[in-house]
Amino acid sequence: MIICNKIFKKLGSKEILNSFSYTFSIDEAYAITGANGSGKTTLLRLIGGLLLPDSGEVKSEGSLAWFAFHSISLMDRLSGLDQINIYKKELFDSKEQTDKLSLWSSLEGFKEMLTTDLGHCSQGMKALLGLYISTLSAPDTLLWDEPFSCLSPYNQKYFLKNWKSLTGAKTLIMTYHGERLPEFIEVTL
Repeated sequence: MIICNKIFKKLGSKEILNSFSYTFSIDEAYAITGANGSGKTTLLRLIGGLLLPDSGEVKSEGSLAWFAFHSISLMDRLSGLDQINIYKKELFDSKEQTDKLSLWSSLEGFKEMLTTDLGHCSQGMKALLGLYISTLSAPDTLLWDEPFSCLSPYNQKYFLKNWKSLTGAKTLIMTYHGERLPEFIEVTL
């Protein structure tokens, strides 16, 4: 469970969040929506501990993992699988990851990305790798900032339908621009 209690956040002279309160429950998927500049990314950063509120508090239980496509750092001269193996050695190594790789192989471009140097991969393939890496530590909650901006419509639909089995996470909180997602609880800023 993640509890946001009367969060106030100002960036420079701009007030981003003013007394925002919300409780994110376990075993749910949330889509944070709103206009550009409404505070979606700022809220995710506050929940993830990447920013501190000016006032109010954020309480969270369990482990968190963050993904933002604009901030991923990948090595262009290594294949996707080489990079996954680097992270696996840092985090842990298990049969569960082999099963997860097999499940993710249903996504368009994923298998190709595994064997291709990232410098030759599309932005969508790189996004898939970043999303996959965010799940390696088996977090309870995933915080994804604009996770689908580079993905094909097929991959977007597949993720929205299968996020729990793909990630193993209990809770997903993501920023989202697009049509309403009936399976997700919408939090509008």
